[in-house]
Amino acid sequence: MAVGRIALYADQHFQREEHMLEIAAYPWLTQHRARHDNFRAYVAAITTGTAPLPVVGELLSWLVDWWVGHIGTEDKQYRDHVQGCAEAVASVG
Repeated sequence: MAVGRIALYADQHFQREEHMLEIAAYPWLTQHRARHDNFRAYVAAITTGTAPLPVVGELLSWLVDWWVGHIGTEDKQYRDHVQGCAEAVASVG
């Protein structure tokens, strides 16, 4: 299932990112992790059948909106903080 592959990729990405933010002692890690957890929960609900599978176009739109908003806004908020910590940057290879 394509959604399952998206979930796996996203979870691996989130784990690496959260680890980097832990090393960098990012002060808003709890809030950032909560956003990741919301994504994980939504995708898990779809893949386990506890939430109705959305129409493909709706799911694609949701994913694009989430990633554009998250990467374009929320991930940029930690950039300066992390760039000041070489160990954190190195942790994600």
